[in-house]
Amino acid sequence: MRIPLVCLFVLCLCAAAAAAQSAASIGGNVIDPEGKAVVNATVLVRNEASADLRTAMTDATGHFSVSGLPTGIYTIEVAVPGFDLVERTGVELGNVALDLAIRLTVANIADLRRDPV
Repeated sequence: MRIPLVCLFVLCLCAAAAAAQSAASIGGNVIDPEGKAVVNATVLVRNEASADLRTAMTDATGHFSVSGLPTGIYTIEVAVPGFDLVERTGVELGNVALDLAIRLTVANIADLRRDPV
């Protein structure tokens, strides 16, 4: 009776360790060209291998955070009306939380007029 309980305990420990090793997180701050926090920016985090997509919004301090991601290679996109789309590809997420600083640039007014509303 003791051996099956010990085996079950070891199995649970191994499963917990495997889950902890495969969880990644990413966060950071989105700022405008003057270094001010950008509120309500949409941040897309896409796994390049599986195409799984997670979305976050920046808070009142311009901060965003996405956790519980499988380790892997990701594309990060930040979209805010009036600013150019920011895209970072090949972002590797591992067992250490990644903290990004993303500076936006103001969109060209001529480009905004060409886009249909």
